[in-house]
Amino acid sequence: MIRLATLRPRLEASLILFARLDTKPASSSFTGFNREEFKTYYKTDHTQPDLLKDRVYGMVPLYRNALKNADLVAVPGCYPLSVIIPLRPLLETMNTDIPVIVDSISGISGAGKSLNQNFHFPEMNENVRAYELGTHQHTPEMEQELDRKVQIQFSPHVGPFTRGILSTITVRPKNDIDIDAVYSVYNDEPYVRVLGKDNIPDLNQVHGTNFCDFGWVKDERTGNLIIVSAIDNLVGGTAGMAIQCMNLMFDLDETTGLRLGGMSI
Repeated sequence: MIRLATLRPRLEASLILFARLDTKPASSSFTGFNREEFKTYYKTDHTQPDLLKDRVYGMVPLYRNALKNADLVAVPGCYPLSVIIPLRPLLETMNTDIPVIVDSISGISGAGKSLNQNFHFPEMNENVRAYELGTHQHTPEMEQELDRKVQIQFSPHVGPFTRGILSTITVRPKNDIDIDAVYSVYNDEPYVRVLGKDNIPDLNQVHGTNFCDFGWVKDERTGNLIIVSAIDNLVGGTAGMAIQCMNLMFDLDETTGLRLGGMSI
């Protein structure tokens, strides 16, 4: 059996945490960045830093084998999922002297259910708002999973729609690379759909599913690679990845409970 805990933003990291019942109870952020970073971004001390070394980062395409025997799993936040999946295979081919630019827009559901005047209908209808520029707590999580070799300039936005995250990622490759070959690592992933060059996803394509879709455009003028990814933050974000992790821990087909056909609205 496992223990599942949902931890709220700002006091704790926004993640789902799994712990087998024979392990110590856990009540803090375990996505892996160090204690100093945690205090900087969350304005509080980590409550159980001794357990950080025991956790496995719950991103199935990257850590599938380790997750099968994990006792403590920290599932990524939604923004990091939309960014790390497209970026990680490019790590050795990107110019790490130039920060990676990430502009993401999320539906209002990403803010949770707590009352906040900023998210009332009169405030958000026909409106887009940038927030936590340069200070968002998911930034060190992204940099951690890129081996801290490159800085992320992360600019999150919230838009007047319920669900979904669209991330536009601008990265400078070192030289000409076979991008299709790089992304072949995802050929057998059940929930990563590589759309390819000049194929840009829409949020409607992932609505209510566990998929991460992404495609790219090569800007020959600037030399930049512009990647766009799309996920449904309510299924294809933390919650869906948590179910995949749980399935692996129980030696189940990892798609169990996630074979969703999407939603029409």
